[in-house]
Amino acid sequence: MGKKDVLLLTNSMVTNTLSSCSQSVAQGDDERLASIASVLAGLLKHYEKKVVGGGLSGFLGVGRRIMGRVLDAGVGGEESNEFMAATCGEMGRVFGGLGAHKDAIKKNVIPLILDYVAAWNTMSTSVKRNLDVFPLLSMCSKFEQQQLLCYAEGLGLKGAWREVWGVYQSNVYKGQF
Repeated sequence: MGKKDVLLLTNSMVTNTLSSCSQSVAQGDDERLASIASVLAGLLKHYEKKVVGGGLSGFLGVGRRIMGRVLDAGVGGEESNEFMAATCGEMGRVFGGLGAHKDAIKKNVIPLILDYVAAWNTMSTSVKRNLDVFPLLSMCSKFEQQQLLCYAEGLGLKGAWREVWGVYQSNVYKGQF
């Protein structure tokens, strides 16, 4: 489906859509989360200039709320249900789509990464496997990496940060030998 097949939204319509998504995440059940994440992925794909240019804080706020719900559902080693797995997949698409705008976004993804690190020790293995935050880590420069380490130390998450960073480093494509 191309952009011409999609309803053309103005800046205010994108903002209203993000606001509605935020309210739905707060009130909704787990079955709706994958659909809301899919809406975020569609907005980023078809209206990236409007999202990155004007609705970035609302977009990342909805993404953070969805990620918080996924992390809360995956606490205690419980295996996630099919809705959470679908939500993790959609959020992976969203995080992957943000990489094209890393210069505008990289300072704003630090809270998302810290939420993930804070939940690392209590997170189920299925959430660790399905929720792909590596695109967020790959957009961080050395400066943001140092900021993350400082914040993690300040929050008592240095060990969890080292584990997450180690998993990320082991999965980074290193190129041809």
